[in-house]
Amino acid sequence: DDSLYFYDTLSASATAASTVVPASGNAIIDIADDGHIITTLHANGDIYKTEAGVGTTLHKSLPGTSFVEWVKDYLIIGDDNVLKDATGSSAPHTIYTHPDTAFRWIDACPGRNVIYILGGISDRWVVHRITINEDGTDFETAIVAATLPDGEIGYSIGEYLGFIFIGTNKGVRMASMESDGSLTLGPIIPTAQPVHCFEGEDRFVWFG
Repeated sequence: DDSLYFYDTLSASATAASTVVPASGNAIIDIADDGHIITTLHANGDIYKTEAGVGTTLHKSLPGTSFVEWVKDYLIIGDDNVLKDATGSSAPHTIYTHPDTAFRWIDACPGRNVIYILGGISDRWVVHRITINEDGTDFETAIVAATLPDGEIGYSIGEYLGFIFIGTNKGVRMASMESDGSLTLGPIIPTAQPVHCFEGEDRFVWFG
């Protein structure tokens, strides 16, 4: 629901420390972390930041937001078909507006010199790439970096050790980054359920 749970260990006997984010009745639908700050997106579009020793504060209220993700020190969000930078205290800055109003952004991850964003509509899903300007004040417009096969619906995207991992309703795809920022998709690694998240550790990539 609207509570965060922190675990010191993954043992069977572990007990969780709970933090209730003040968004009563609005479940957490996405979580992003930036070091010691945990950012939560709620079903009503509220975005909260929770920090140890500080507590929880409302960062922004943006109905229609589909995901939040910290990438290269920027808080990237999907607001319906609009991709935005919501890092600072001012109003979110529009990075790119997809021409189809039914398009939805779903996840983002860092690349070698770009940011990758997963999005789609119906059974057609793509990965876009955006580039940060050299002075860090703006972004170049989004460009398609890879297109998933029709019927393969995107759920998550992650990066580890220079490779991009895409979770879909069919399984996992590993992709290599080209010099121009485009992606070369590897074969599908089938799974019984859609893949919603990734976590790299040592020489492995775990997925949920």
